[in-house]
Formats: sequence, structure tokens, C-alpha cells
Amino acid sequence: MSHRLSIISSISRADCRRLPAMRSQPRRIHQLRTCRSIEWVYNRDDDLSATPSQDRIILREGENISIFPDDPRSIPDSDGSLPMMSYWYGKVTKISLKPQGQSHDVWLEIQWFYRKVDLEDLGVDLAQSMGDHELVLSDHKSFVDMTCMEDHAVIHSYDEGDLSQCQIPSNTLYHRWNVNITFIWSKQK
Repeated sequence: MSHRLSIISSISRADCRRLPAMRSQPRRIHQLRTCRSIEWVYNRDDDLSATPSQDRIILREGENISIFPDDPRSIPDSDGSLPMMSYWYGKVTKISLKPQGQSHDVWLEIQWFYRKVDLEDLGVDLAQSMGDHELVLSDHKSFVDMTCMEDHAVIHSYDEGDLSQCQIPSNTLYHRWNVNITFIWSKQK
């Protein structure tokens, strides 16, 4: 019988949103213990209740998630959430754990989905052919702190060659292309 590690966080969802979206990852991250799934228990933001309550998310490798962005263009609604296309999206490829006393710091390796606006910012022509709720799965991976995760994300795969598939409803996230991303670092003087 497998045992799922449960991480209990004393930080609330609102407090997580005030953290930097991608603080620096720990050294030797590839040497940390890994697991295939994890349960995250955190304080729910519920101003209507006088007693604090908790929520939980079970996260598994291979699942798609939304991430609250560190982007000045993202303006939260009155409930603190964002419009759908303001979030960052990724697929969890690895879950790494760093012991911290009685708990763990948890780092997620994310394979990034790029939004239309991201590709436009990079000057990629593909952005002109994308729909409003379309994402492109890239080979770009990086680690993020688990507390940056907002929620699970449903991202439908769309195959233009499959005429028997159902149409994707409007205002629904989908992807049909995978891209390779190459970063060119230049030293500016």
C-alpha cells in the first residue's frame, strides 16, 4: 500500500499570492527526495467564517496546474482570482521535497504551457495562429515552490486531424501544438 506524503502549510492562499512567484530554487535540487503525489493542506481564505478552515489539494505528476503569476499585467478580481488567461499554466513533471524541521519545502518541476501573450512578447509568429484560450506546450522546464500553485487546470488536447473528436466549448483551455524553446542569454554592457 502506498503512502502519500501530506504537507500542512500554515500559510493561507492569500499569503501565497504575495510571495514571489519563483523564488530561487534550492541548491542541488536534483539530489532531493522525490515523490509521485502529494497532499497539500493549507488555510482557506474565507473572510465570512470566524473559525479558520483548511482546504486540501492532491497533486500528482503529469497533472496540469495553474500558477498565480508575478506579472504586473495580471489584475485580480474582487475575490482575488484572475481572469482565466492571466494565470500561468504548466504540467507537473517532478515533485521534490526538502526537509524543513517537521515539514518539507516542496518544489514542483513544471513543463510550461505558453499563452498567446507570452509568444507575442517573444516575437513568435505562431501567436498569430492561436485562439483566445489556446496554450502551447513547450519543452521549457523549471522549478517553482509549491505554494505558487493556484489549482488544478483542465487543458484539453485538440487534434486537428481527428474529425471524430468533440468540439471544445468556448472559454475552455486547450492545446494543439508543442514547441521547443531555446533561450539565448546575452551579456549586455
